[in-house]
Amino acid sequence: MDTRLGGQYSKKGAQAAASLALQCLNSDPKFRPPMAEVLVTLEGLQSSNAFQRTPKHGNENSAIKHSSHSL
Repeated sequence: MDTRLGGQYSKKGAQAAASLALQCLNSDPKFRPPMAEVLVTLEGLQSSNAFQRTPKHGNENSAIKHSSHSL
């Protein structure tokens, strides 16, 4: 984990997101996950505590801000 992030993000969440990103970068498109699956996985990570900030100085806000992007 990049130390410049100051421990703000969960290592578990970062690893899960990185794993998903690697799947999306597979050179063979047949082995890439469909975007619907990517969306469901990211939403699951967001709603779980995988992306929760590591409590630092009493701040326990979520690291991910909700957005209104549509697909």
